[in-house]
This record gives sequence, structure tokens and C-alpha cells, in this order.
Amino acid sequence: MPFRSIFLYTVIILAAIGFGSVLIDNPLSIIRYAFFVAISVGLFFLIYRVFMKRKPNFQQQRAYLQAAKFSKKRMKSKSAKSSIRQRPLRKRSDVKLTVIEGKKNKKKNRASL
Repeated sequence: MPFRSIFLYTVIILAAIGFGSVLIDNPLSIIRYAFFVAISVGLFFLIYRVFMKRKPNFQQQRAYLQAAKFSKKRMKSKSAKSSIRQRPLRKRSDVKLTVIEGKKNKKKNRASL
């Protein structure tokens, strides 16, 4: 077994033992800890949404929405046209083509031209 997997299994076993001992000794602390983690993640997400994420320019957003609407209309019209006007299946011709042997090896007399 590689060192990583042994280390990983050891950490998982120690975490399970620690979680079990806290659950037996003080179950209220687990609830409090989970509540603290949820509030921390929520605050981090709120700060990210408000301050870090750039809001798109209104004109760019409007142009994008307009282009998306136009694209949807175009795709609808293409699908409607293709469903109405489908190509009929071509029937195969029963004509047999044969190769006519010619005089390939005969050299032309260029002097008589």
C-alpha cells in the first residue's frame, strides 16, 4: 500500500474516533460547531457575491440577451423549415455502366497533323 492511502485511512479512523467521543461526551457542541460552520460559509458566500464578483455591464447584458433571443428564433425557424421540407429519398437507377475499351496503346502520328 502506498504511503498516501495508509495516511488517509489513519486520518479517517482518528476522525471517526474523535467524532464518536465528542458525540458521547458533549452532543450539543457538535450542533454548535455545525451551526458555526454554516454561518461562516454563508458569510463567506455573501461577501464573495457582494464584493468580489464583478457585475456585468448593463449594455453588454442587454446585447447578450438580444443575441440569445435572435439565436433562438433562428433555430426555431430552421427546425420548422427542415421538418416541413425534407428531401425525398432518391431512387437508385438500374442502369448498368460498362467500360468501353479503346485503343490505348496506339500512338498518334503527330507528323500528319
